[in-house]
Amino acid sequence: MTNKPLKADELIHEYNHFRSFGYSNHEIGVRLGYFNPAHMVSRLRRLGVDTDSAYVARARKVVDRLIDSGEPFTVEMLPTLDEPTLGGSLLSAAVRDGRVVEVGRLVSRRARRDALVWRGAAS
Repeated sequence: MTNKPLKADELIHEYNHFRSFGYSNHEIGVRLGYFNPAHMVSRLRRLGVDTDSAYVARARKVVDRLIDSGEPFTVEMLPTLDEPTLGGSLLSAAVRDGRVVEVGRLVSRRARRDALVWRGAAS
């Protein structure tokens, strides 16, 4: 992408190629010549391409399972230790989508404040 941006189909092809070798979104953006790799991710999302890393995809699956279980849970139960803000952002999205409701608070094991307790809205 030295002089002009890749066409949509070329970008998707190149992105999927690099992802198949385990490159991160940032590494792919740099290799494709993006000054700010976040712009590449935004463009891919607008084109309908899933840009979640395997790590984020696993965390989303855990959130879905916890919501579907009907059991109460906290953000501390999510596998997001490598990226602490990820759990909060996944739960914020679930709240925004009406998928979970707050049902209480517990003393947090990690933070200095209470942990919110959530449950799937359909439960």
